Amino acid sequence: GLDDAFMKNWSPNLTGSATMLQYIGTPYGVMRAYPSYYTPRKGKWITYDHRFRIWYAVGAMESNKAVFLLDKSGTLVGEPVKLMRDTAITLIKTMISDEDYISVLTFNNEVQSLGCGKKLVRARGRIKSILNGQIRKISPEGSGNLTKALIEGLQMLNRSQNLKTCHKTLFLFTDYTQTNIADIVKKYNPTGEIKVVFLQVGKDIMFATDLKETARKLGGFYSRINDLSHINPTVLKLTSEYTSLVDDDDLEVQIRIRM
Repeated sequence: GLDDAFMKNWSPNLTGSATMLQYIGTPYGVMRAYPSYYTPRKGKWITYDHRFRIWYAVGAMESNKAVFLLDKSGTLVGEPVKLMRDTAITLIKTMISDEDYISVLTFNNEVQSLGCGKKLVRARGRIKSILNGQIRKISPEGSGNLTKALIEGLQMLNRSQNLKTCHKTLFLFTDYTQTNIADIVKKYNPTGEIKVVFLQVGKDIMFATDLKETARKLGGFYSRINDLSHINPTVLKLTSEYTSLVDDDDLEVQIRIRM
């Protein structure tokens, strides 16, 4: 069993060395460490969740090319833009590893890039830190051109064939929708190779049902984020979508061993 494997790894091998720390995390939030150690608690709750740690993402998810489209039109003033910024930063910290490629675009009437320009770059720690810092400074203004933003994001992913990864993902953050989104995605993503993640932010969302139905038709992912309490559950659902588990009914685990 698992304990036997832990103890075998713990015993010195032929070279005289031994594995000093072993830990296993599952997509259901269960974590085992050997040898065991004290986990701090806040009230009744354990404050550590391995599913929000980058080591889990690296082990559980295959490599990805990700384009983030962040709506910064004037309708997001106030709480919606805060929700969008916090959700995007949490996703980047949790789901994007050093093996992935990333680009962050903001849009209102025009589409602007953050970080290293309108191209996908390797998501090293320094790059992610720069992008998260710039995301925190997003200030809504003007009207939004969702069509232009979608086309630019999809075309960027289509031009990235030379970057070898397993997945392509477009993350769209907005507070509204329009009737031709499915047509645009199908035109610039005819094979369905690009997965589209729709994240609607804010409490007063227009046509939320329409965007959810669009996501269903495209085989994408949809979540509505009304307040800060919805961010972590959304991230966990997305992480589950991208884990390399063969069967969700089986308790498959990702193992990390520290020497």
